Amino acid sequence: MYTTRRRQPSAPPAFATIDDWVDLSGVGRSKTYSLIKSRHIRAIKLDKRTMIDVEHGLEYLRSLPDAYPAAGAQPDEIAPPLTAASENNE
Repeated sequence: MYTTRRRQPSAPPAFATIDDWVDLSGVGRSKTYSLIKSRHIRAIKLDKRTMIDVEHGLEYLRSLPDAYPAAGAQPDEIAPPLTAASENNE
Protein backbone atom coordinates (compact mmCIF):
# COMPACT_ATOMS: atom_id res chain seq x y z
CA MET A 1 0.00 0.00 0.00
CA TYR A 2 1.31 3.39 -0.97
CA THR A 3 0.92 6.50 1.15
CA THR A 4 1.24 10.02 -0.06
CA ARG A 5 3.52 12.35 1.78
CA ARG A 6 2.36 15.85 2.46
CA ARG A 7 4.78 18.45 1.26
CA GLN A 8 6.13 20.74 3.91
CA PRO A 9 6.56 24.40 2.98
CA SER A 10 10.02 24.51 1.49
CA ALA A 11 12.78 26.75 2.71
CA PRO A 12 14.60 28.86 0.15
CA PRO A 13 17.37 26.99 -1.67
CA ALA A 14 20.95 27.29 -0.43
CA PHE A 15 22.07 28.70 -3.79
CA ALA A 16 20.08 30.23 -6.64
CA THR A 17 20.84 31.28 -10.19
CA ILE A 18 20.75 35.00 -10.92
CA ASP A 19 17.28 34.68 -12.46
CA ASP A 20 15.97 32.74 -9.46
CA TRP A 21 17.58 35.26 -7.06
CA VAL A 22 15.91 38.13 -8.92
CA ASP A 23 12.52 36.41 -8.54
CA LEU A 24 13.15 35.46 -4.91
CA SER A 25 14.56 38.77 -3.66
CA GLY A 26 13.06 41.38 -5.95
CA VAL A 27 16.54 42.80 -6.59
CA GLY A 28 17.20 43.47 -10.28
CA ARG A 29 19.91 41.79 -12.33
CA SER A 30 22.16 44.84 -12.63
CA LYS A 31 21.93 45.62 -8.92
CA THR A 32 22.63 41.95 -8.13
CA TYR A 33 25.84 42.01 -10.17
CA SER A 34 26.79 45.30 -8.51
CA LEU A 35 26.25 43.76 -5.05
CA ILE A 36 28.38 40.76 -6.03
CA LYS A 37 31.16 43.03 -7.29
CA SER A 38 31.10 45.08 -4.08
CA ARG A 39 31.05 41.81 -2.08
CA HIS A 40 27.80 42.66 -0.30
CA ILE A 41 26.36 39.33 -1.40
CA ARG A 42 28.26 36.10 -1.90
CA ALA A 43 28.29 34.24 -5.20
CA ILE A 44 30.04 31.21 -6.63
CA LYS A 45 30.62 30.00 -10.16
CA LEU A 46 29.27 26.58 -11.09
CA ASP A 47 30.55 25.89 -14.57
CA LYS A 48 29.33 28.96 -16.46
CA ARG A 49 26.51 29.81 -14.06
CA THR A 50 26.73 32.35 -11.25
CA MET A 51 25.00 31.10 -8.12
CA ILE A 52 23.97 33.37 -5.25
CA ASP A 53 24.32 32.24 -1.63
CA VAL A 54 20.64 32.87 -0.77
CA GLU A 55 20.97 32.94 3.02
CA HIS A 56 23.85 35.42 2.84
CA GLY A 57 21.98 37.58 0.33
CA LEU A 58 18.81 37.64 2.42
CA GLU A 59 20.84 38.50 5.54
CA TYR A 60 22.32 41.44 3.64
CA LEU A 61 18.86 42.66 2.60
CA ARG A 62 17.61 42.36 6.19
CA SER A 63 20.59 44.42 7.37
CA LEU A 64 19.59 47.41 5.25
CA PRO A 65 17.95 50.34 7.05
CA ASP A 66 14.20 50.84 6.99
CA ALA A 67 12.83 53.13 4.29
CA TYR A 68 11.72 56.50 5.56
CA PRO A 69 9.40 59.07 3.96
CA ALA A 70 10.89 61.71 1.71
CA ALA A 71 12.10 64.91 3.30
CA GLY A 72 9.33 67.46 3.51
CA ALA A 73 6.52 64.92 3.92
CA GLN A 74 3.65 66.26 6.00
CA PRO A 75 2.96 64.52 9.35
CA ASP A 76 -0.49 63.35 8.20
CA GLU A 77 1.17 61.62 5.20
CA ILE A 78 3.40 59.51 7.45
CA ALA A 79 2.01 56.26 8.84
CA PRO A 80 2.88 55.35 12.42
CA PRO A 81 5.54 52.66 12.83
CA LEU A 82 4.32 49.06 12.89
CA THR A 83 4.33 47.23 16.20
CA ALA A 84 3.66 43.59 16.91
CA ALA A 85 0.21 44.52 18.27
CA SER A 86 -0.75 46.54 15.18
CA GLU A 87 0.43 43.77 12.84
CA ASN A 88 -1.80 41.23 14.61
CA ASN A 89 -4.87 43.45 14.23
CA GLU A 90 -4.65 43.58 10.46
